[in-house]
Amino acid sequence: MVVGKKPTLSKIVQYYLKKNGIFDDGMVWGWTSLLGCAINRCDNLQTNPRKCVYFPDGNYRTAKPYTEGPSCSRCSSEHRCNRNQCSRY
Repeated sequence: MVVGKKPTLSKIVQYYLKKNGIFDDGMVWGWTSLLGCAINRCDNLQTNPRKCVYFPDGNYRTAKPYTEGPSCSRCSSEHRCNRNQCSRY
């Protein structure tokens, strides 16, 4: 990734997949609505540490990442249906 430029989410995902072959499954939780990621450049390491924080979080072993049912059937009044997903935007 280019330092000094603001990467798009798509570029972050592509970079992460290329370097690691996997992506954090926190992205799939249906109720997660906020995402923040950081990548730290470390000249003395062969990799650049990165971390993403999701809110509300997910990855509960006893829960499914999505609620079954028709798309957007449980959107709150603050959300609208956008590409078959509840969205604030």
